[in-house]
Parts: sequence; structure tokens; C-alpha cells
Amino acid sequence: MSVAVACKAAAGSRLSAFASRSSRWAIACRAASHKVTFRHPAGDEKTFQCTADRSLLEGALAAGIEPPHLCITGSCGVCAARVLAGNVERADFMLDDKQQECGFALLCTTFPRSDVTILTNQETELHTIPYGL
Repeated sequence: MSVAVACKAAAGSRLSAFASRSSRWAIACRAASHKVTFRHPAGDEKTFQCTADRSLLEGALAAGIEPPHLCITGSCGVCAARVLAGNVERADFMLDDKQQECGFALLCTTFPRSDVTILTNQETELHTIPYGL
């Protein structure tokens, strides 16, 4: 498989998000950059650029923005947020279908696929949706 095909194939799979992060790609892939806007419930907004191969949390931290986070693996839920606009790829094994349908995502396991607007600080709200229903 050619380098370009391998890069495209890896970028298209949900599980590849974790594989690409752990191996940090043996090759340099060109990744699209997207405008990400984090909106705090109090109304404050912060905007930054995030490449498609970085999670929203990684992109925010690289831009000097510190949203709530703890584990960075998707297991604690502290970085819970809601996607208000745009397209993302979720690798959220901790969120069930209902929670994802309600727009919830974990910043540490969610990757931008277009310009996006994200409502941050949603851990408490996430837990109002019963898990597994």
C-alpha cells in the first residue's frame, strides 16, 4: 500500500484515531486544519485551529487553552462537551448512542472534520442522560 493510500485509509477509520495517536504516524500525513470554537456555558468563547489528526483536547492544549480534563483517554468524562455545529469524528467508547445523539462528545477522543463549535464544561449535563438506554 502506498504512503498516501495508507494515510487516507488510517484517517477514515474510527479506531485509527487511537492507533495514529499512539504510533504518532511513522510518516508525516497532511491533515486538514479546522477552526474550532469553544463556548463556555457562561458565554466566553475561544477559537483556535486544530488539525484533523489531533483530538479537540490536544488542539486546545497546543493553543494554550485549558478546558476541563483529567485522564486524556476517554474514561473519566471530565472533558465532556456538546457539539453545537460542524462535523466531528468520535472515538468515544465511553459514550453510548443516546448520549452521542444528544450531541455529547469527549474532547480527548473527538477529532474535527470541519469547522466546529463546541459547548464545553458539560460533565454534569452528560450524567443527566441515562447510560445504556
